[in-house]
Amino acid sequence: MRTLLRTLPRTPLLLLCLGLVVHGAWALTLPGPIDWDPAAALEVARALARGQGAVSRATWSLALLPLAEAHQGLTPAWLHWMPLPSLVTVPAVALFGEPGSRLMSVFLGACWAPLAWALSRALGQESTALGRDRAALLAGLLAAAGGGYARFLSTPDSIALYGLVGSLGWLAVARARTAATGTATALATALTAALAALTRGDGFLLAPCLALGLWRQGQRRGAVLTAFAGPIAAAVWWGRNWSVAGDTALSMRRAAANAVDLVGLVGGQPAVLGLGPRLAHLATATPGLFKVAFAVGLGILPILALFGAWRQRLSPVVLGAASYLVAMPALTLIAAPGVAGSGTPFRSGAALFPLACALASSASIWLGDQARARRAYPSAFVPGLVLLAFALGSIGAGLMTRAARPHATVDCQALAPVPAQAPLLAADPLLVTALCDRPATVIPASLDPDAVQALAQRVGAHFALVAPSGSASAGLNQDQAPAILRGWTDQGGGLWSRP
Repeated sequence: MRTLLRTLPRTPLLLLCLGLVVHGAWALTLPGPIDWDPAAALEVARALARGQGAVSRATWSLALLPLAEAHQGLTPAWLHWMPLPSLVTVPAVALFGEPGSRLMSVFLGACWAPLAWALSRALGQESTALGRDRAALLAGLLAAAGGGYARFLSTPDSIALYGLVGSLGWLAVARARTAATGTATALATALTAALAALTRGDGFLLAPCLALGLWRQGQRRGAVLTAFAGPIAAAVWWGRNWSVAGDTALSMRRAAANAVDLVGLVGGQPAVLGLGPRLAHLATATPGLFKVAFAVGLGILPILALFGAWRQRLSPVVLGAASYLVAMPALTLIAAPGVAGSGTPFRSGAALFPLACALASSASIWLGDQARARRAYPSAFVPGLVLLAFALGSIGAGLMTRAARPHATVDCQALAPVPAQAPLLAADPLLVTALCDRPATVIPASLDPDAVQALAQRVGAHFALVAPSGSASAGLNQDQAPAILRGWTDQGGGLWSRP
């Protein structure tokens, strides 16, 4: 065992441990899922761990309602979200329950630090071995801090997994420099492209960007294989959805493609959206993309990463990453405006974060050397300042998100009067199912009183749990409830009942 431990690279192992500590600490601030994505992943992982299969008891869009009615409230999982975020958490959930999903996410997020270290070494343009070591260490420390992803890497979302898979893809491209390693790395890149497509609905977009990097490395066959691996994996999965859900799967795809916001998505039948409105939505949303980049990188990382990318602008990895940086947000906002506008650039941008840390660290080391040569500053001054600012900024970002969303906006105690497993309408059925272990059907904010009454009768629900006042939920909130739930009685805590 001692011999084995001596052969392990100490720096990436220590960076992994640091990441576990950092993200484990943030996980302690999360009593459970606070958003739809992690709630959906937890619900399916729990069903798989219980041996119930890949199903969900949350009918979170009315497009799913016919399928839920046909299967006693259950719907096949992954008709909207992709399968890997749920699958990777199943063993931990089986052992530890809900906390296990956070433990797995902490581990996946902690892997970003050693991956940033490895990417820095693979890309390194530093002239000395000492410079490469310093840059790699700084990259790992920046990734461990998390930036704007602090706290988000501790919840069972797709973010931590997608950042890991994307980083493995860029690392494979970086190492595909010689014919001797080209075949193996091309296969590895194609595998990561397929895994990316099974991690996020837009993950297939990573494949052609990885392929572009391989093409510039001279790996033509590997580039073609990788370019097709992602779309084929996505197509196979969409075929699976059609085979298990038929027209309902197609209805979900149409709803996701045409919804301009989450209210339209949960309503299930948004109007068909033409190309003109889609392009107009992209133009309106574009300024917000810069805000997302600023928030994720705390203003520090984007500037340094762009400078580092410019210094390595001929790198195949940089070329591929730049194409992804431009294409991913633009194409997703055009293809699915409402879904993409609810967080796609933030989540899918995770594929670039460890790489951005590697590029920013290279720029920081170069600036530090320049400061030493021109101003006689210690060479560690600029990198140290960058690390300190980024670490403190990451803590601040995590604390701000904790203040904004300390816990889920669902009061499970309010459901005490509702019989166990009774049909329930809910503003946030995914959170109700994941946190309260109850089946629920969405009550969209867009419904009128007669439509709500018809929905309640259709599913046999005598209770509705609405979102708190002022909530940004796509479901009905307490402010709207008196005008919509006519004839219903306010039971307190957001729970309403009908005769």
